[in-house]
Amino acid sequence: MSVSQIVSYKPAKAVVALVVAGLFVSSPVMAKTTSSKMVTAHPAVAVAIPQSVKLTDIVVQGLQRSDPSTVFGFLPVKVGDAFNAGQSQDIIKALYASGLYEDVSVGLNGSVLVVKLAERAVVSDFTIKGMKNFDKKEIAQNLKNYGFAQGYPYDPALLEKVKTEIQTMYEEAGLVNAKVTSEVKEQDRKQVAVTINVDEGQYLKIRKIQVSGNKAVSAHKIRSIMELNKNGIFSWYSKDSRFAPERLKADLDAIRSYYYDKGYLDFDFTSVDTPETADGKGIEIAMKVSEGEQYRVSSIALQGDTKGTPRKDVEKLVKYKLNGVYSRSAVSAIATNVSRRLSDDGYALAKVDVVPNIHKDTHLVDVAITVDPVERVYVRHINVAGNSRTKDDVIRREVRQMESSLYSAERVQASRDRIDRLGYFSEVTVDTVPVEGVNNQVDVNYSVKEIPTGDLKLGLGYSTSDKVSLSGSINENNFMGTGNSLGLDIDTSSSSRNATVTTRNPYMTKYGVSRDFSVYYRKYDASKLNISDVKYTTTGVNLSFGVPISENNKIFLGVNPERNKITLASTGEVPASYTQYTNGKNSFTTYALTAGWSHDTRDSGFSPSRGSLQRVNLEVAPVGDINYYKASYQFQKFVPVSKYFTLAFNTQFDYGRGYGGDAYPFFKNMFAGGIGSVRGFDSSSMGPTQTTTNGTVAYIGGSKRAVANLELQFPFPGMVKNRGVRLFAFADAGGLWSDNDSNGNAITDGSGCNVTKISFSGCNGLRYSYGVGLSWASPIGPLKFSYGLPINKKTYDKVQRFQFQIGTSF
Repeated sequence: MSVSQIVSYKPAKAVVALVVAGLFVSSPVMAKTTSSKMVTAHPAVAVAIPQSVKLTDIVVQGLQRSDPSTVFGFLPVKVGDAFNAGQSQDIIKALYASGLYEDVSVGLNGSVLVVKLAERAVVSDFTIKGMKNFDKKEIAQNLKNYGFAQGYPYDPALLEKVKTEIQTMYEEAGLVNAKVTSEVKEQDRKQVAVTINVDEGQYLKIRKIQVSGNKAVSAHKIRSIMELNKNGIFSWYSKDSRFAPERLKADLDAIRSYYYDKGYLDFDFTSVDTPETADGKGIEIAMKVSEGEQYRVSSIALQGDTKGTPRKDVEKLVKYKLNGVYSRSAVSAIATNVSRRLSDDGYALAKVDVVPNIHKDTHLVDVAITVDPVERVYVRHINVAGNSRTKDDVIRREVRQMESSLYSAERVQASRDRIDRLGYFSEVTVDTVPVEGVNNQVDVNYSVKEIPTGDLKLGLGYSTSDKVSLSGSINENNFMGTGNSLGLDIDTSSSSRNATVTTRNPYMTKYGVSRDFSVYYRKYDASKLNISDVKYTTTGVNLSFGVPISENNKIFLGVNPERNKITLASTGEVPASYTQYTNGKNSFTTYALTAGWSHDTRDSGFSPSRGSLQRVNLEVAPVGDINYYKASYQFQKFVPVSKYFTLAFNTQFDYGRGYGGDAYPFFKNMFAGGIGSVRGFDSSSMGPTQTTTNGTVAYIGGSKRAVANLELQFPFPGMVKNRGVRLFAFADAGGLWSDNDSNGNAITDGSGCNVTKISFSGCNGLRYSYGVGLSWASPIGPLKFSYGLPINKKTYDKVQRFQFQIGTSF
């Protein structure tokens, strides 16, 4: 439609400036467009304005692109309504507020309302060029939410803001020399094509970090506190040498906090300079500090009324070593613990403050922890948001904070952690929101971001024992949003073939009783590992139920019927005890009952730095071809020695024995040696052996095993902050002992050593090793490399100093 065209329509609503008797009349207001352009109506003309006019028609002029019905949708009057001059203000505001028009006027020609418009340009095409380090689709979507996208009204001021935001985004990412420009091309019918051009430039690499003015803290220590680091061998991976102003600011805050924690309350930066290098490709950081004197704590006291919380319970938390160095984080931790204790009694809105009284002359600090519990708070509603796929009850059953009960920070946080441990979400947050108009109620809002819980994996692996291995799996850990899991796992290597179908219901009952069911097939050829010439084929079913008895404790009960088919080679490379045990029979069926207990307080199941894990498992086969039992106990402990160093300890004891006249089945034997037990020894080659009829040595495993591992884990040089790559020094110890043969006689190896007698020294005593290693959370899974040196190798033990494997903790 051309500007001269007039469109007549009998619509619902209208807005703009006012014209009486064919003359456009100014409004006394000035309307501001989103582009900040001020638009005013034409100068006022003195005319007589009727008190009220009944509209017989509404006419729209000036449209080039949009449909008249769009205008009618904004108008607050329609044909047949009484119209007066006082309505002009509302009409003007409504049309300008739509953002579609840059000039608006309204006229009254007799009983006909005339709306005259000048449309604002619309973005017909929007393109981002040159952007490589960010996802253009994601950026475009964010800009659309921001109000700038194809099909939206063009706003030059908003375009400038968009460019500024993109520029800031690049600077925060370390591309401080990036340049963002725009190109706007006008098209017909009030449309524009907008192009944002990005020249990303290059990352500025940090070439030097210099510290001066420091006396109490070394420059090396200050640099280790920083996330930024000078360009090094591994900077390509850690990216810690990329300079960004925001990262530097965060590092300066971290250094300041470190000094405050060491008692230097007068610490400050005298200057921080960041000159570029001569070639323009690097940057240097020069910091000058003023440390001041160290302050110590002369007293600490609790002030204020604790109301319903016993004061003695709170006072127990307000403890600090007198004359000890003042630490801001330690004092803040005391305040946090006090706040949590009050909140456990319902004082969710308690005010807890640290008030230090600093004596600059004596360099002492009197610390006051002031409390005001306010009122006890109850939880009105618990809300869950962000779960489009996962059912509400799957999340809510993990919540330990109840509605209509006293608020407890401990229960709220425990609930958040339990939801996070489900593994269905990339992020879980919780907010406590006071109920408006009420002083003693809050709503607890859990917000989640879902991730795909189904996966299809194909893997290729290599270990020093099994060589090349192939694996594949298809698993859905949150089947149809119910929280149940269903999976199929297949893997194969030179010595084994395994296939397992599993299903799990973590909440078979509303009380949290879980059910695990699996069907499996395993084929194992010991000759491929040079252990013995024996083949095992195992099929079985495993059904177990887990019953929680506390937040960190669970007991397990189950049943495990299993059939084992044994094939002994006729070459003579089979231990005599194996031949004696089978006595011509090659198939054994067992019906085992299982029971267990676990206690887990680790902060992470993948890379823990603190906490412990204990497991007890008991397997008993009272019926079937063989009667036996096996008991296992495992204990792991992780102790943070410092911010980056962790001491990890693992120990495991296993004991199996036959009963009712049966010997312990050799196909249930355990093995030792290699990663997972005693490193430096070849996989499954440590412990009891037996000479075969043709004189070869066969490794027969054992029914009794003890393993202990100690690791000191620390950062890889140049990658201090990256916990995905860690070095470790280790010391291992382990022993393996066999059961008597099926006739009850002790088994001896080729050297005459009794391999059934538990001994910590002698010919079949404990083996020891030490060494170093590297763990890496690689894209294909956790990798562990180790170089071990055996200390007391026995006669038939095999040594393998370098080893690696995928997916082991110890």
